[in-house]
Amino acid sequence: MPYAPEHKIKTRQRIINSARSLFNQKGFNEVSIDEIMADAGLTRGGFYYHFRSKDALFTEAIETFKAPIEDKNSRYCIDQEKLNQREIAHALLDVYLSNMHLENVGLQCPMVALPSDISRSGPESREAYGSLMQRMSQVFKNAFTENSDEERQEMALVLSSLCVGGMVLARTIDNPHKSDAILDAAKKFGSRMIEGHFIDSE
Repeated sequence: MPYAPEHKIKTRQRIINSARSLFNQKGFNEVSIDEIMADAGLTRGGFYYHFRSKDALFTEAIETFKAPIEDKNSRYCIDQEKLNQREIAHALLDVYLSNMHLENVGLQCPMVALPSDISRSGPESREAYGSLMQRMSQVFKNAFTENSDEERQEMALVLSSLCVGGMVLARTIDNPHKSDAILDAAKKFGSRMIEGHFIDSE
């Protein structure tokens, strides 16, 4: 008896979730297809039924990533319809630069966990990575309603870079107190930017 379409969708998502977690923890080259399928509770034989290659899976693991504030399975998910754009930007900033995000390596944003792997990957993975940055930047851009489009874009890119760069530094420094200080400083500066305290009025 053939499986229902829903079964294929759920199985594919299990593979993607396992792959993303393992890629985050070990990097692309150190994770095998066998390991990914075993982590998903499946056998290697079913891999190519869902993906044409490990690279294709890598790309999909990146492009399907959801930030905690938009992931319905996350306790940090927010109802964006009940918040204004500035409040949504603050929520993203707070969750992205949180200890929860720092400590849960398997669920970290690929922009934090996989920059070196992406730099050596093919164009599809790099495009997916760029799309993640664009999605984040758009959330921040939406918060600046009283500025020109160019100013909004610049500030959104600065905030996105602050989030990703702050998390990368906090992750790589082997000192919890310094890591916390980096996250706190980035969060405070980012919050002030969202509130317009660092915008050049000239």
